[in-house]
Amino acid sequence: MTSVESSTLIYINDISTGTATGQASNIDAVGFYYFDGSASKWTKLNIGGVTADFTPDAFIDDSANSMVKLGANSSGGSRAPGSDFVIKDNGRVGIGTASPSQLLDVNGKARVRNLSTLTSSNVSPVYSDENGVLGKVAISLQSQIAFYRSDVAYSFPASSFNAGNKQIIPIQSSHASLNTIGTTVDTSGVVSIAQTGTYLLGGSINFQLNMDDNDSYAYIAINLELSTDNGLTWSSISGGRPLFPRVVTNAVRNYPFVIPSVISQLTSGNKIRISVYRSKTDNNTVQGTSMAAIGIGLSYGAPAYTFSFTKL
Repeated sequence: MTSVESSTLIYINDISTGTATGQASNIDAVGFYYFDGSASKWTKLNIGGVTADFTPDAFIDDSANSMVKLGANSSGGSRAPGSDFVIKDNGRVGIGTASPSQLLDVNGKARVRNLSTLTSSNVSPVYSDENGVLGKVAISLQSQIAFYRSDVAYSFPASSFNAGNKQIIPIQSSHASLNTIGTTVDTSGVVSIAQTGTYLLGGSINFQLNMDDNDSYAYIAINLELSTDNGLTWSSISGGRPLFPRVVTNAVRNYPFVIPSVISQLTSGNKIRISVYRSKTDNNTVQGTSMAAIGIGLSYGAPAYTFSFTKL
């Protein structure tokens, strides 16, 4: 074009051909250009100090899918996968998805800045289901606890204890006075964890001992034990070794012990038990007096045992 009227308006839809020289030296992108007679050049259309952008990156109709959606990206190119922004005819908005299933459907992380502190006395926590749908849940606000207690007397084999063998506190499912976390108990007194999380564990034992007359103290180790390999191996996470004094022989006396509380990170499937045994020296010699009889039971209000799991 050698003779062009000033202010002539054209639309350039392809810059892959031609040469940006002379009157066309300013043509460097797809868009509208007008002819500036004073400069004798084609100039990109500028509105209010902003160069006009006519790429199809605004909302466009998609009647086949009953929605409007963002078209190209800001440079006129194709949108990246997962960058969809659509508004369906039914009012649903999709961000990162072209198929919103809720009024607002965000496929990805969301952030809310500068949340205000609620002052209402009637507030509810927000939960997410397995599909990421948010909502309130009609549940009572109670702690997540499993609490086991028994008042029933139970005897351990004295000969096995005297030899230093481990005895397992006979926890049973029927001993649970509260269980909101789904723990289960097998026939050997082992508790299985149902929910992964951080737990506060604790318990107590009321021993009933009939000591022989060969030492003045009973040496009993009590361990709260954890297995992470389905019971193949066990490690102690709390416990103690109290020394119970002999009061008289040929008579049963009660000796309560409180297991020190411990916070532990547990995984679904982990197993927990309480073991007791006669402790030994470094050269494997049993310590303290032997027992004519050993067991647990209710006495003076102290139950035979307690065992508590609180999910924090």
